[in-house]
Amino acid sequence: MAPLRVDCYCWGVFARIPFPRLLLLALLVRLAAMGASFVIPRALSLRDFHAPAAGCASAAEWLARRPVCAPLAEDELAYDALGRSIAAGHGYVLGYPWVYNTPNAPTAYANFLYPAFVGGVYAVTGGSALALMLIQVLLGAWAVIALAACARDLAGERAGVAVGLVAALHPGLVLASVLVLTEALEVPILVGLFLAWTRFVRGPSGRGAVLVGALAAAACLTRSPALYAVPVMALVSLAGRDARAAMRPRLLLAAVGVAALLMAPWAVRNAVHFGAFVPADTKAGAALWLFNHPSPSPLREVWTRLPNAVPPPAPIPGLNEAQVERHFRGLALRYIGGAPVAFAEASLLRLGMFLAPFPRDWDLPWLKGALSALYAAVTWLGIAGLWRARRRFEARALIGLLATWTALLCATSTGLRHRLSAEWILAFGAGLLLAEWWAARGARGTAFPIATPGGTVGP
Repeated sequence: MAPLRVDCYCWGVFARIPFPRLLLLALLVRLAAMGASFVIPRALSLRDFHAPAAGCASAAEWLARRPVCAPLAEDELAYDALGRSIAAGHGYVLGYPWVYNTPNAPTAYANFLYPAFVGGVYAVTGGSALALMLIQVLLGAWAVIALAACARDLAGERAGVAVGLVAALHPGLVLASVLVLTEALEVPILVGLFLAWTRFVRGPSGRGAVLVGALAAAACLTRSPALYAVPVMALVSLAGRDARAAMRPRLLLAAVGVAALLMAPWAVRNAVHFGAFVPADTKAGAALWLFNHPSPSPLREVWTRLPNAVPPPAPIPGLNEAQVERHFRGLALRYIGGAPVAFAEASLLRLGMFLAPFPRDWDLPWLKGALSALYAAVTWLGIAGLWRARRRFEARALIGLLATWTALLCATSTGLRHRLSAEWILAFGAGLLLAEWWAARGARGTAFPIATPGGTVGP
């Protein structure tokens, strides 16, 4: 019997994918990582900065407040604190300085959606970090199945299985589900947006336009690089006749309008508090200046990932958060304009470190070597797989998204923590290429067959 097809963008993915074991694998791997995050949290940290262990009075408190009781990345502690502030009804307020926010004053540094997500979970569950992790694990497993669905539609059953396996087991995608970081939400949102966009292009509709606009807004309100990457994704995918012929400008404008409408309340809130237009967050200035500043050895700072900006991003008396962000962004842009060669050299080195990633935060040399080889393999296989499938608008969409995100990373940092939002794209491309090799080895099928309602045919 053919699997039941449900006309729904979310649950229909599960109904149409005959991969129950793949879903189980994705869940089990993430649950194992979640358990490890409670037992050996420092070993799973992707940041250089660690907070000291605060200690917990009981096992129940340890389970409920793991980010506070265990030594984890400073960003995790800040998102946890923001979530608890929101759950308590105090809003987006931190009681301590985080980069250049003003303590006990409204902040937009962390953007809107992820702190709201954490706060909502904490409000419902009484502040349980365990509940937050379980929900993130479910979202991460859904993203794996959604990617498998997209790959199957693009290149057949083998591609769906291969992409699903790579996404289910990829260390970065696994960790993204069990850390208190924005990527735990951003990755499922971007995967959902890609799925909704591909279906919208194939069959434009008003409902599809609303869904694309809503997911685009959610992506931008979770991580601000999506403000640039999502439009490029759409434009690049529509560059070919296979997508352009099916597009309806009115529906595309409707999607843009929905996204703008949903982002407007947060921008208005920020305008009220800061007197400035802040559509997403106030991170750009800090990131640009921290990684692009006058230095006697800028390439060494890039290589060691130990930036030494003088002055460091910090609060400035008399300026609010948005004004401080503009100040440091201006410093960085003036430096880039005055030293374009140094900026280009640093960006090229960061690009090289992206193409050959090197995990710095594990102590075991053999583990570093193995993970470096794994990350490099997925990176290069992913790029090659997307390039070979570039004639399809789905692959072009991912190429545009990946290229934009990578360019933004090359202007700041390409560490494993920073590239989490793009790992799923590389996993998708790597799965496509592995599926092609799989088919060639079995002397069956053609490269990147196109799945159609009547069966699977060659390109």
